[in-house]
Amino acid sequence: MKRTGNHKKGKVRLPDFTALLKPYSSGWVALTPDEQTVVASAPSIEEAHEEAVKKGCPYPVLLQVFPPDRGFIGIPS
Repeated sequence: MKRTGNHKKGKVRLPDFTALLKPYSSGWVALTPDEQTVVASAPSIEEAHEEAVKKGCPYPVLLQVFPPDRGFIGIPS
């Protein structure tokens, strides 16, 4: 995911993982450090991390995936 650099103007634009995470409905995913590829997924953060390390990614970015019918922080469901 390319970062925009809007932080200089007081605005931070977060990466949009919508397309990357679409195949996953819940649980945890482990991304490569460049946040371009999912290397593992599992029900728990520990399992996702362990699987990523086994696949050669010792420092994954871990994200929790929520079901599509659940809201996220700040967004009413």
